[in-house]
Amino acid sequence: TLSVWEVNMNGYTPQTGLVKPVKKIADFPEARLLDGMTTLNPSEGLLLISDTVLGLVWSLNVNTGAKYQIINIPDTQVISGVIPALGVNGIKYKNGYLYFTTSSQGIFVRLLLNPDGSPASNPVIVNSLFGGPDDFALDDVNNAYVAVNADSLCLLKPDGSSMVLAGGASSTVLRGITGAKFGRTLADREILYMGKIGRASCRERVYG
Repeated sequence: TLSVWEVNMNGYTPQTGLVKPVKKIADFPEARLLDGMTTLNPSEGLLLISDTVLGLVWSLNVNTGAKYQIINIPDTQVISGVIPALGVNGIKYKNGYLYFTTSSQGIFVRLLLNPDGSPASNPVIVNSLFGGPDDFALDDVNNAYVAVNADSLCLLKPDGSSMVLAGGASSTVLRGITGAKFGRTLADREILYMGKIGRASCRERVYG
């Protein structure tokens, strides 16, 4: 069963735990695999959620529970016969644009959105050389740090150029990597945390 839940961390401390109970926002019986999630409009409670198996993006209003398929374009879809059969995967919304990876197509895409989350223009493929991009993090100048092929972390610049920062097919240091995120405090805003399947999470300090 696929669903979206809310964990309210206001008032939380390690000693007392959660002040408010965990709450279900919505069920998604029509979905196949909810994966990436990003905030579209915090004041209106709008989220965008990638469905990696169906190859589309859902819109969800966390205040009302209303949901519908908002983005379903060729660049989000699964390529038939490609293994693994995964479409749009990691997604991030920033300054009017949705950035996303599509695993089976091996692409990183930028898409201008309308306020409701629907496409406002044709998508721009920033890079199409990835073998199997997963989730990613964006820095302040829109460099993307992308988990690729479950074994490496790649730096993708806005001009489309890319390079492997760590890991790779001949390395086991990032084996199982699925995504990355920068810290949110002054102490760790230059630390990139990476999630890995089957192993403990790891982190790398990023400069520049």
